[in-house]
Amino acid sequence: MRERKYGGRAAGVAILAAASLALAGCGGSTAAADAEGSGEVPAEVLIGATLPLTGAGAAYGKLMLDGLQLGVDTLNESGYIEGTTFSIDARDSQAEANLAVSQTRELISEGAVAIVTAYTAPPLAQTPVAARDKVPVFNGGGSDPVQLEMDYLWGNVMMITQEAEALMGWAKDELDVADVGILFQTSFTANAGERVQEAAERVFGTPATLEKADHTATTVGPQLDRLIAADPDAIYLQVDGTTASIALKELVQRNVDIPILTSAAGLGVPEALDSPSLQLYGTSQVSNPTEEFSAAYATLDDYADQQPPNMYFMNYYSIAQIIAQALKTAADEGLPANGDGIEQVLNTFPTFETAAGQFTFTESHGASGEIEIMKVEDGKPTSVGVVEAPAV
Repeated sequence: MRERKYGGRAAGVAILAAASLALAGCGGSTAAADAEGSGEVPAEVLIGATLPLTGAGAAYGKLMLDGLQLGVDTLNESGYIEGTTFSIDARDSQAEANLAVSQTRELISEGAVAIVTAYTAPPLAQTPVAARDKVPVFNGGGSDPVQLEMDYLWGNVMMITQEAEALMGWAKDELDVADVGILFQTSFTANAGERVQEAAERVFGTPATLEKADHTATTVGPQLDRLIAADPDAIYLQVDGTTASIALKELVQRNVDIPILTSAAGLGVPEALDSPSLQLYGTSQVSNPTEEFSAAYATLDDYADQQPPNMYFMNYYSIAQIIAQALKTAADEGLPANGDGIEQVLNTFPTFETAAGQFTFTESHGASGEIEIMKVEDGKPTSVGVVEAPAV
């Protein structure tokens, strides 16, 4: 499906020039038409996006695209690179790898300097295609560790193993949880479930029961019943989208009274905030939104009252900022002001200014930092602790 191009928000929305997230020591760059090695940024910079805008992942896709759009709007309204306008061409991938690949080819042919994607299967299929044209791929919402250490693929979201080990360790220390049962969604790669089990064993010292649920299933009742029958101290949900919604509803129906632990994706569905009978805990990357991001975010009628800002929204806002800062650095250093130059800059592992402050990719092209532990109380996630993310 072809989507319209995005270039700006509704008229009348103004963001102060301070929202430009100026990279330390950077002055304004000047645009030029030819950036194939000239060290000058073109007047028009296209960011391609293949995101799940319909289907099971649509709720996440909207957050991702809206965050990316706010990031681009902030760049344009602040004049981050003098004479350069950033725009987004967003396509609905429906979280399908084959569709995302064809869209990637189209976007690259139209001159996209980067591809912004989500989940696991799409970027695994897209990245080799994009790499042939030296175009980097950014994933702010795909947490399967199989994506690490791939050339041209960069993720600013914690991996599921980082989330699981951090949350389980916190639950062991703070809730006296001694073991967990795991519900795992099969849309991740084949070995990802075992890696979450390994994380549980590192924390608790014993193997965890694992039940797998197909992401197209209309019920996870049998799996939940088997987990409950194993009598764990807590249940860990490694599910997202529709599967997460179904799992939370069916846990409520079963009057489960042990702690329910979930990844950030599980906290992202509406049922997470509307299941008051559950003792629900989840994760989020520590955000600490910057003043610049907060000023921009406050202008959005649909989001301003949602505090703290959604992690995925912030991640995709940050991706826009990272692309622009890498592009500017490439130009300043005489590198091509295109995807190739962006990739070269990324491989020096600089520090970027993002929605949550300073960020540096790990050598495996992943994220590091702190993970916030959230408890859902009175229909909203509340911070109850912060732990260091395990290394990847």
